[in-house]
Amino acid sequence: MDRILGNVIFYFFISVALVTAFYNAYMEWFKDELNPFILFLTLIFSLIAAFFRKYIIRQEK
Repeated sequence: MDRILGNVIFYFFISVALVTAFYNAYMEWFKDELNPFILFLTLIFSLIAAFFRKYIIRQEK
């Protein structure tokens, strides 16, 4: 996997994690509904993005 593709995947997962985090915050603040599944998805997408970032850094060395 080249560096550009790895960065695209990283930014995709970070974007999805941020959108799900803000959606869950909106649901909790305005609708008073907390969805643990969306929190779990946010965590998973963040961890996948961190994995890709570490993978890219290792491939560059």
